[in-house]
Amino acid sequence: MAAEEAEAQAHEVLRTLTMATGPVSVAAPVPGADTAHGALDPATDEHEAIGTGWGAASSSFCFFASGAILPVLPYLLGLEGLAAIVVASVLVGLALLATGAIVGLLSGGPPLRRALRQLLIGFSAAGVTYVLGLLFGTSLG
Repeated sequence: MAAEEAEAQAHEVLRTLTMATGPVSVAAPVPGADTAHGALDPATDEHEAIGTGWGAASSSFCFFASGAILPVLPYLLGLEGLAAIVVASVLVGLALLATGAIVGLLSGGPPLRRALRQLLIGFSAAGVTYVLGLLFGTSLG
């Protein structure tokens, strides 16, 4: 995305998120910005100073693991059969809706549309996985 387009997008996102709290200025220069080339100086960029590769890897692992535990959670809590499948589907559906809505908010898109899109993609992937399991002769339990 070009710098001008990114700035316009940032203004739009901040405008929609801060309508209730009043105006927000985004015209202040970014510390460490090289305005001639549109790049950030790693020595003064605050995000580079606080983040590490290991931190990114461990947080990514934790987020993926917390998402992966959701469909298994009802079985770990002792539910079986249709009840476990329904509870797992509801938990996963809520997580998909939440992540889709957050992506919509952060990208400036419509949160409801992004949430429903994420739900459709996630449940479609689960359906394809189930059909492939049937084709290759696997079973539940």
